[in-house]
Amino acid sequence: MIATPLAERSLYSGSHAARQLVRLQLLRQLFDQGLLTIFIAPFAYLLILHILSPVTSRPLLWAWTGLLALEWVYHLGITLWFRRRERRVEEVPRWLTAKCISTILSSVALSAVGWLVFPPWDQFTYILMLFIFLSTATAVTAVAFSAFKRMLLLYNVISWLPFLLQLLFSSQSQAFLLGLGGLLYLTVTLIYGWGVHRIYHNGVMLQVTNAQLVADLSASKTELERALQRSEGLARRDELTGLYNRREMWVRLDTQLKLQQRLEQPFCFALLDLDFFKSINDQHGHLVGDEVLRTLAQLTQSCLRDIDFIARYGGEEFAVILPQTRLQEAEQSMERLRQHVAAHSLQVDGQSLRITVSIGLTQYRAGEPLNITLARADSALYQAKAAGRNQVICDFDVLQSR
Repeated sequence: MIATPLAERSLYSGSHAARQLVRLQLLRQLFDQGLLTIFIAPFAYLLILHILSPVTSRPLLWAWTGLLALEWVYHLGITLWFRRRERRVEEVPRWLTAKCISTILSSVALSAVGWLVFPPWDQFTYILMLFIFLSTATAVTAVAFSAFKRMLLLYNVISWLPFLLQLLFSSQSQAFLLGLGGLLYLTVTLIYGWGVHRIYHNGVMLQVTNAQLVADLSASKTELERALQRSEGLARRDELTGLYNRREMWVRLDTQLKLQQRLEQPFCFALLDLDFFKSINDQHGHLVGDEVLRTLAQLTQSCLRDIDFIARYGGEEFAVILPQTRLQEAEQSMERLRQHVAAHSLQVDGQSLRITVSIGLTQYRAGEPLNITLARADSALYQAKAAGRNQVICDFDVLQSR
């Protein structure tokens, strides 16, 4: 369907890159449709040569045959070259020039029939045969050349003009009338070809525009997905330390609870508290305090297994989940962590600053709510701080001390 004027204005108002892509796509159609003429042409030429051989001199016939062969070989060569090469937008003018040369050779070969090959001009039968030959040839190629209006005009004018001039200036009335008919046929062919060109052009422009829209939407979708992933990641992470936050801790605890209920896998939970953090902030400032928290997060992560989970619980407190671990094993793990932190020193204003942590540890007991597990770990942490800090206290130590 031919686009409305308003739609056409919107189509033709595309960017320069879009117009170049349209020209490249039309060029592909031009070469693809030219394949048909490559295969049909030899048979048509052989038929014409068979018809002409009784009435045409051999030198003229061989000259015309050579021109046909030259055009066919050149057309075949550039078509194969075009199909084998990577087609880029910047090469469109070069390919159009090559195709124009092929078009000129083909149309000259057709027009030469009337000038060289088709005597005698006093026999109307041969004139009519030439008219039918040119009509058939231009009709077959009208669609092929309609991708580019100038090429369509070039092919038809060069093919028909010499023959039409001979007919229109002929003394025979039949030939004159046939010339008028040929002129009308040429006009209709050009109008039809330009209409097909509009359909081609608008269709290709729509394809290119749709492809660009799909690409833009795909890129936007990808960017939105990445932004969503980043936002989800930020919602699950602590901004200062880069560790998971308290919300994600509850998600992981819920996962461990389901595994324990289904597979009876034990897991332990620990709360870590940075000792004397308020004093660090008061003496060295909050920037140093932030750096201490980041350092503690890194030290803690380096001591844990890949399956373990650590999150910033709040302030200077951190939470650790140890899957598939019983209390005795978890106590050994937390003791190694405590010693590793205590052995590390930070350089602050040229001075060495050492930090320590107090840790409260417990193991989940089947059937109890998670908040009870966390309360036991918090009670153990309180006991560790009350006992002098820089130590690991398990919940059974809390029970024994009561």
